[in-house]
Amino acid sequence: MEKHEMLSLNILAGAMGEIFDGIDRKTAHGFIHQGFDKPTHGRGDICARFFKFARQLKQKPVAIVAKVGTHVQAHLDSGNGSEFSNLVEKINVDGNYLNIFYKIEYMAQIIDATLEKGNSFVDARKLDKPERVMVEYSQPNSHKAFHVGHMRNCAIGELLRQNLSTTWA
Repeated sequence: MEKHEMLSLNILAGAMGEIFDGIDRKTAHGFIHQGFDKPTHGRGDICARFFKFARQLKQKPVAIVAKVGTHVQAHLDSGNGSEFSNLVEKINVDGNYLNIFYKIEYMAQIIDATLEKGNSFVDARKLDKPERVMVEYSQPNSHKAFHVGHMRNCAIGELLRQNLSTTWA
């Protein structure tokens, strides 16, 4: 789990503990972690679901999300220089989901840090024992004309071949 996700998880778990009696931070942490998801396009950078709390609190998820959203928004609005308010642009209560939007500056730092690391997923990996991989990507029918669909498959296959030869050097 990335730093921004962990920080968001801690803030949400703390909010659950402060708002609702009978919910300890550890339980809230576990339930919210299971409910973290990537939202559909345009609905934030991370999404928290609160369905697992509904039975325990005897409330509808919509009501739980509204209370948590209001509490977290107040925390953001206080802007007390906390790390959370420095990385979160806004939150959005969308029915049963709490969507979190991170600041673009913070997301850019993550990308820069990933590209600078010597062990990131974009660097070549040295294998102890070289592996042989076959990428089969062009299978035109010998009895039909070669057309655009075949060329597309050839281009995708060549991209995969070059990517594998670079990253798995």
